Amino acid sequence: MTPAPTNAAWAAAAGTSAGMHKGTLEAINAGAGTFQVYGQKLSFNPQRVRVFNRDGTPGSVFSLKNGANIRFTLDAADSLHRRAAVIYLN
Repeated sequence: MTPAPTNAAWAAAAGTSAGMHKGTLEAINAGAGTFQVYGQKLSFNPQRVRVFNRDGTPGSVFSLKNGANIRFTLDAADSLHRRAAVIYLN
């Protein structure tokens, strides 16, 4: 079961689909594989997540910084819809 959203912005951006979502990166812990958008803590696998830079080239989770505008897809294999599969820097 997906946790209840805590604010309207997350509710509008999230949903349960594997489609593209966007937001501002509020916090990132690359080593632990967690980030926060709209006050929601999401996860990613640091070894498997795909990160793309603004110019479309492959990037690294270590290039993600607080305050960055990002787009991301949720991993369709995650039944809780809380794990990102791909992260794009805007």
